[in-house]
Amino acid sequence: MLNRILVIGGYGKVGRTVCSSLAGKFPGQIIAAGRNRQESEAFSASTDGKVQPLSLDIYSPDSIRALDPQTKLVVMCIDQQNPNFVQTCLRKGIHYIDVTADYPFVSQVQASHQIAKSAGSTAVLGVGLAPGLTSLLAQYSRSLFEQAQHADLFVLLGSGEAHGEAALDWTLKNMNYEFRENPQDRKSPAQSLSKKQTYFPGELGRRRAFPFNFLERHTLPHTLAIDSVDTWIAFDSDATTWGFMLSKKMGLSWLIDSPWGRRCILNLMKNVHIGSERYVVKIEMQGCIAGQPRGHEVSISGTGEGHATGITTAEVAERLMTGSYTPGVFYIEQLFELQDFLKKLRQRGLIFEFSESAPSMLLNPASC
Repeated sequence: MLNRILVIGGYGKVGRTVCSSLAGKFPGQIIAAGRNRQESEAFSASTDGKVQPLSLDIYSPDSIRALDPQTKLVVMCIDQQNPNFVQTCLRKGIHYIDVTADYPFVSQVQASHQIAKSAGSTAVLGVGLAPGLTSLLAQYSRSLFEQAQHADLFVLLGSGEAHGEAALDWTLKNMNYEFRENPQDRKSPAQSLSKKQTYFPGELGRRRAFPFNFLERHTLPHTLAIDSVDTWIAFDSDATTWGFMLSKKMGLSWLIDSPWGRRCILNLMKNVHIGSERYVVKIEMQGCIAGQPRGHEVSISGTGEGHATGITTAEVAERLMTGSYTPGVFYIEQLFELQDFLKKLRQRGLIFEFSESAPSMLLNPASC
């Protein structure tokens, strides 16, 4: 009996990469599922049947029938409204991977740890480029420190890449996130207008980065024992950078919150691409090494954020299919290590540059 990998959203941008990367090793076992059967069948035909099509709506009661005894792994490449489908997978002993970066949803799945543990299933969350490789970079940097006091996580995105609508919508939603020391205190000043400069590899050089609500700001303090984590977004295009900054300064968040304004901005983002497809993910860690205050920087850069997310997800999927892991719900940095992982990504054909600095003395350190 063949064990199947059900990739939900398998004919989307990230899903296609996941399916294609796995099809060589698991021909006929990969199922590209989604609500649009025509797109699913067209994608299947383009793979000469190595990837099979399936019409599936995860919110329909009929979706449970797709989780037959042959299904060993579900890879979720779309956003969800509730964890019901995930919990059904876990109860059936089906392994699960999710690429979503939405913390409120991820925290609900994380709360299903005991369900997975009891059923013998393993779920891996925060899989992709950001989150994903970002968390593994943080794990690698954290391993150098006895105590990690602070980490800044930077994600530079290429404005020229054509992203899927779900990814663009998530980006818009998190542009309006207000950074407060106490999220319940509406009187405290938000930090969403602040900015930070950092140096990115190569010709990108020094650039402005802005606070952004990436998943890792919520998860890494707990999974890696880092006292505090700030997450930042930057762009390769100066025009996009200025546009982002001006929208914040002019208080245009109301446009994003209105349905018509959101739709207009989404259409603009989908059809106007200024810049390249370059991406960089970078960690700046501060802490104590041998009782001395030190700082460390490490980064990965490449081209095609969506492709990198798909290849990373495919690597996690193959590991769950062929290896043995502790049952439960985990983040990627709790199961895998950076250097081994990067070696496997290169074998999958992902081209990227890895760079790091030697730990250096901090000029204004916290006490060690």
